[in-house]
Formats: sequence, C-alpha cells, structure tokens
Amino acid sequence: MSITSAVTRKGYTVALLITAALVFTALSSCSSRDTSEVRITVERFVTALHEGDRDTIAHLAPGVAEDERLEQVFSVLAEFSSWSITEVIRRGGSARARVTFYADGRETEVVVPLSLADGNWTVDSRILVAIELDFVPLEQ
Repeated sequence: MSITSAVTRKGYTVALLITAALVFTALSSCSSRDTSEVRITVERFVTALHEGDRDTIAHLAPGVAEDERLEQVFSVLAEFSSWSITEVIRRGGSARARVTFYADGRETEVVVPLSLADGNWTVDSRILVAIELDFVPLEQ
C-alpha cells in the first residue's frame, strides 16, 4: 500500500465519521423537537393536577376533567413533593410520557398517553399508574 492510498483512505474514513456524526446530531435534534410539544403539554397537565387547576385540565384533557374521581387525584398528588418527566416517546400522532412523583423516599410512576388532534396534543383519559408496594411479613 502506497503512502498516497493510505492518506486517501484515512481522509475517506475521517470524512465518513464526520458525516455519520452530523447525521446523528441532526436526527437527535429532530427527535427532541418532535417530543418538545408533548413534554410541554405533559408539564402543563401535571402542574394543573398538582395545583388543582380544573380549567387547564379541561383544556388539556377533556375526558379527565369530567371524571368524578378528580378530587381524589388532587388529594393524592398533594402528598408528593416533586415530580419529573423521565421519558417521552412519540410515534406519529400519539405519544406517551412517563412521569415519576416523589415523596418521602417513595416513588409513583404515571404513564400519560397523548394524541395529536388539529395540531394540539391532548391527554387521553386512560392514564396508567404504577406504585411500589412494600410487603411486611406478619409477626406472630
């Protein structure tokens, strides 16, 4: 192998790596843009739940605002001191956000499904809640 072909091959490899890095960066930024509106909607929804803001809930999640169990949700969420959106997945006109609530060393995970209608994200009424249960053996 000559010096010229080695330099040419090395240049080709560097150009290929740079191109791959640029494509990856572009796809990553598109992905975050695709989920940013979902994330904003979920943040507004969870904040409204935490603050008991029925008007915002009615706007973002019409099916949830009409649920008679909403008062119970408000009282339960009052026990949690903080929350964070841990994952957002979007597939076309539907999305799911995973939100974790924290209080006194315990965590509760909520999966919030959303759908895109007329350019706006709305929260579906079928929200999934996962909690950890600690089983303590009965002492005799």
